[in-house]
Amino acid sequence: MSQFANPKIELFGSVVSIRMPWLMAIAFALGLSAFQLAPNRVIDHHTVVWYINAVVLVCASLGSIMFHELAHTLAGRRLGRPSDRVSLYPLGGVAEDYNDPGKPLDDALIAGAGPFASALLALVLGVCWSMTRSVDPLIAHNFLFLASANLVLTLANLLPGYPLDGGRIFRAFVWYLHDDFAFGTRVAVVYGQAIATFAIAVGLVIVGSHFSWSIAGLWVILAAWAVTRTGRQEVTRSLLISAGASLTAGEAVRGLNPHVRADQPLDEVLEVLLAEIRAGPALVTENGSVIGVISLNELRRYRRPEWLSVPARSAMISVSTLPKLNEHASIRVLLNEFADERLETLVVVGDEGIAGVLDRRVAMEKLLDRVREARIDRT
Repeated sequence: MSQFANPKIELFGSVVSIRMPWLMAIAFALGLSAFQLAPNRVIDHHTVVWYINAVVLVCASLGSIMFHELAHTLAGRRLGRPSDRVSLYPLGGVAEDYNDPGKPLDDALIAGAGPFASALLALVLGVCWSMTRSVDPLIAHNFLFLASANLVLTLANLLPGYPLDGGRIFRAFVWYLHDDFAFGTRVAVVYGQAIATFAIAVGLVIVGSHFSWSIAGLWVILAAWAVTRTGRQEVTRSLLISAGASLTAGEAVRGLNPHVRADQPLDEVLEVLLAEIRAGPALVTENGSVIGVISLNELRRYRRPEWLSVPARSAMISVSTLPKLNEHASIRVLLNEFADERLETLVVVGDEGIAGVLDRRVAMEKLLDRVREARIDRT
């Protein structure tokens, strides 16, 4: 786990987060941008006033990104497609849940809501700039800066490469033509990688030029890097979403977990866990009933000499304390549950009692196995 927690806020039922490295990079780029446009070069203001003003500009620019993402969130809720979790990056945000992707048209409309909102905000800020030019040059400068930032945010997001909003619209089009969400994602990501590669080259040229606002090159490089990383992650997520549509939690755990007796010493439990390392946690049984779950993590709580005398009953986690999921639920629901980093193990319950347990690693492996099977079937 990272040393610093990623900042999170709840926005209309969605948890919006930004990874700490991205937050620091965005704040750094915004700070450089604001100071490079320092109005005290042409406007008679004290240095302290400009420092305060620069902080306001940085916060307002971050707010513009949040406003852009708010439009996506509201559109998604309006169309019955809420995202449980959204992660922000320099040009917007991407969903990090494993919900049903819905229909291509809905996805395109949700994607288009962000650029529309940013364009509208840029227009409003532009009008404010026009009205304040003769009143207060500093305030007018701020409105111009924010209007320009939102206009750039709009135009950049309309490029046809994932994860940009234009790329999401393009994905929806390919998805509609081929009736394949994962294929549409792969095609859009390929375009996104090509755009990002070109953008990095352009950004380097701008940074090395004598352009009066060469800091723009840093923004181009930062955004292109985010597009590259996010696109690769989305390919995996789309494959897991598609595979999860045909796999239930019960199918994933059926016959999976090894069993150990409650009175077995931990050294014997270790042998069982190592022999079936890909099966995940073991079920602890007593009198024919499952009473607990045990994994390597529980064994680490005891010193090695104690393994000979401590029974599984003493080290296990009671099933009564673990969250439960019905065996008929899609495994995508299970993956959404595992989005909570505090949750490591989940019990799958069937009509006849406990069907098994899954941890995050095994759940992912099961879905990836289903992806490989689907590829083999297509060939």
